[in-house]
Amino acid sequence: MNSSTSYSCDWLCWVQRCVYVPILVFGFPLILAALWQLLFRVKRWSESMVYLINLIINDSLLMLSLPFKIHAYNKNWTLGPTFCSLLESLLYVNIYGSIMLSVCIAVDRYVALQFPFAARRLRSTRKAWIVCLIVWMMVFGCSFPIYGLHENSQTNETAYCFQTFSNSTWKKSWILVCMETVFCSSAIVMVFCSVRVVQILHNLRERNPGDSKLRNNKSMKIVLSNLVVFLTCFIPYHIAALIYFHAKTHEWCPNTIKHLRYFVHMSICISNVNILADGACYYFILKENLESAQKERRMAIRVRETRIRGSKTLTFEEVHNSVVYGLVLAVGLPLNSLSLWILLRSHGWRSPCAVLMVNLAVSDLLLALSLPLRVYYYATLHWPFGPITCTAAIMLFRINIRTSSIFITLISVDRLIALVFPLRSRSLRTSACAIKCCAVVWILIISLCIPEIIKLHGALKMCSKIPCFEMQSGNSRAVPISQAVFLLILLLVNIVSTVVVIIVLRKRPSAGSSKVNNKMNVILIFVVNMLVFTIFFLPFTLQLLMYNENNGQVIRVLICLASVNCCLDPLIYYFSLDSFWQDSGKRQTDAGTYSLSRSMERSCSREQLG
Repeated sequence: MNSSTSYSCDWLCWVQRCVYVPILVFGFPLILAALWQLLFRVKRWSESMVYLINLIINDSLLMLSLPFKIHAYNKNWTLGPTFCSLLESLLYVNIYGSIMLSVCIAVDRYVALQFPFAARRLRSTRKAWIVCLIVWMMVFGCSFPIYGLHENSQTNETAYCFQTFSNSTWKKSWILVCMETVFCSSAIVMVFCSVRVVQILHNLRERNPGDSKLRNNKSMKIVLSNLVVFLTCFIPYHIAALIYFHAKTHEWCPNTIKHLRYFVHMSICISNVNILADGACYYFILKENLESAQKERRMAIRVRETRIRGSKTLTFEEVHNSVVYGLVLAVGLPLNSLSLWILLRSHGWRSPCAVLMVNLAVSDLLLALSLPLRVYYYATLHWPFGPITCTAAIMLFRINIRTSSIFITLISVDRLIALVFPLRSRSLRTSACAIKCCAVVWILIISLCIPEIIKLHGALKMCSKIPCFEMQSGNSRAVPISQAVFLLILLLVNIVSTVVVIIVLRKRPSAGSSKVNNKMNVILIFVVNMLVFTIFFLPFTLQLLMYNENNGQVIRVLICLASVNCCLDPLIYYFSLDSFWQDSGKRQTDAGTYSLSRSMERSCSREQLG
């Protein structure tokens, strides 16, 4: 391993230690506390408790391997390949065991609420243990191929663990297919069950407003906490694994593979943080359940009938919102600031693609700058900044959603034109044209938001206590309908662009790794664009069409989800510009290497290669 690689690995090694050491220090006592609550304080075990103890055992297995992972990075492994494979298998057992057990918890809550009579027959602790046994058999059975991934890849002089697999590993595409299939199917089930549980409980609360059990129901807390942990911890790893697998199988350039390898290691660190999330979350849920059971016959637990009354008691929703917005702020603000600095320093305004991405980064930064106000409000349930600041914070979010959707669509259209009409589009695809287009977008969106601003500000001024971020009444029915129609049109444009690009790329020959590299980059741009639209923009916009007092909490959860888009947009910058991390001199030297064809070199090299 050369010196440059060793230097690059040093910082990654320190980052991993900064993540894994706190996991060991705080995760171990949290897991012990949760186990103690389960084993000695819980008198009657339910199905959720069965899944919970299996999830804690699953996290404990990973805790056993973390000290070895910290020690083994970039060091010669002397404990043998079998023990290395065992420790690596525990890593994947934890990831997919956590995924499948979290799905079991969500499905169990959904069945109990949606089919209360059939649930008496379908649900029991014995059946829950059987389901957990099946999960363990599947997870450990699917981990056996890990013992063959180091085959012929190590010598006695260079034996590493948790880092390298044999070259034959990247030919086993079924491994990636199984991983992504399990994750995607689990994600669909998790989101569906979570949304349905929230909707069912809201309907029950409206029918029985005086029922304290419904107002402090643990099902919503368990399902929502599972969903937050699931999306936060496991999405980055599966995106990184998919991209890295394509890079290895299609022989991308070594520098790109090296950066992707760092991305994979960082995403694994994030996935391992689920130990802390699981331990802390479930411990406090258990504690709350025990305390509420003791007080259930002595007093009725009253929660604010509406959020507008300004009660100082934090509910699970406020805690959830403040934590999510804090995480988005911590990740999105530095990430987009760094991206904007790299774009302006290395790419400037010399290409239409760079112009569009600079404007997208500015839009995300505006959203990130408004998030401290949301964190403060949900953490204190108090708004001392007046109606003007509240209106500005709300409208920054709406402007971000609308401008981001337009800029992402323009990036897709720009890539489409560059591929389909490389020569004829030269006069249209210029920096000046892109700047004018972006200026029109900003002026148009801000102008259309002025009536919303006036109406929302007037509604907030009439409130004695400002319920900031609670009111959706600033919108007339025409606004969500127009926004939904507009977003669906943009989504249709993205779908058509994606299909056309895939067809065009399939017809073009790809002799050489650099051309395959560019093809995959172009496809990944469209994949990320589609993910942003379908996961972050579409659910929030469609739910606004059905807005009423009953689904206000659902909309607030979807607003949290939509704000995460500013953390994903830097992926668009990375794959839109192959030389995202290079300076202008390096890009000019490599301009002829990373083109899809000679015709694209003359028209697209400035965007594809910077």
